[in-house]
Amino acid sequence: NSVLNLHGTTSPVSNDNGKIGKCYSFTDGYILGTHNFMNNNTLDWSYCAWIKISAYHNGCLFTCRDAVTSAGFAIFHYGSSTHWLFDDGDRWNFDSTIELPLNTWTHVAFVRKKGSYRKFYINGILAASTTSTSTPINVSTTHFTIGESQQSSTYADGNNFQGQMNDVRIYDHALSTKEKL
Repeated sequence: NSVLNLHGTTSPVSNDNGKIGKCYSFTDGYILGTHNFMNNNTLDWSYCAWIKISAYHNGCLFTCRDAVTSAGFAIFHYGSSTHWLFDDGDRWNFDSTIELPLNTWTHVAFVRKKGSYRKFYINGILAASTTSTSTPINVSTTHFTIGESQQSSTYADGNNFQGQMNDVRIYDHALSTKEKL
């Protein structure tokens, strides 16, 4: 079970038809939420979503950062069809082996297993991976943002995601190969 599951059934962002029911549409808005799934040194976690990007740019899918230390987790799509940033205290800039198409519903999954690996999947296919030996600093905030970079526990600013997201799921464990979709 995921610890957070957003299907686009509530505001703050306008609803459009998505891959699964309604979805969130982003241009310069974001979702600011609270949950404790990143507290207490959550070292294994996963982020999954259906996304439909409208332009290649520096767009943030998800972030959860401590207001004082800026420690935390962030996932960015960075300006091309293949470039991504996965920041978990040990920043991983990478180019996936699979291009992300514009204006097409695409499933993405990021999986982090402490001391073992970080993996990125596009439509269920492994697009990039690396070993990870870092231990991120504890995130003491219970705030997170979806669709924009988080600058503090209650404030988001910059790196707006341009497009739509649907069926966003965040897990407090590393998904297995069978679970990733």
